[in-house]
Amino acid sequence: MTSTAAQPEPTDELPAPDQTERVILRAAQEHGEIGRPCDMLVIGDTTGVLTAEALELLSDRPGARVLSWTSSRAETDALAALLPGSLEAGRLVLPTDAEPAPLEEFAAGAEAHLALARLPKSLAALEDLARRLAVVAERAGGTTSPSSPAAASST
Repeated sequence: MTSTAAQPEPTDELPAPDQTERVILRAAQEHGEIGRPCDMLVIGDTTGVLTAEALELLSDRPGARVLSWTSSRAETDALAALLPGSLEAGRLVLPTDAEPAPLEEFAAGAEAHLALARLPKSLAALEDLARRLAVVAERAGGTTSPSSPAAASST
C-alpha cells in the first residue's frame, strides 16, 4: 500500500469537538508518542470529529493510518462521506462489510498504538469494550496500560 500526504478534508460539515472529545484528543496528544507505530484506532465515532482529528495527529507520519470502527453501517457510510480524501488516499480505513465486523476482526493486523473512544455509559458495555480492546492489544503484541487511556466518559 502506498500513502500520500494528508489531504485537507472539508471541515464545514464537521462539528467542533465537544468537551468530551477535547479531553480525548488532549490525552491522545499527550500519549501519542508511546511506541510510535503507525496506526491509530478510533472506536464509535458518530460525528467524525475524533476520526478527523486522529488523521490530523498522524499527518506527519508517512504510512500512518486511522482505523475508524463503528458498529453501524450508516455511521460508517457517514464517515466515508465526511472524509473521502483520506479514505481514497488509504490513510483512513473503515469497515467494508454490509454489517461491520466485530472490532477485534476489524483491527486485526493493525499496528495501532492508541485507541480513541468515548466510554460507554453502561458497565456491561464498558466491560465488553475493555475485553475487545484487550484482544486487539494482545493480537498486536502490545500491552494495555490503565494509566494512559485516551478515552473519556460520555456522560
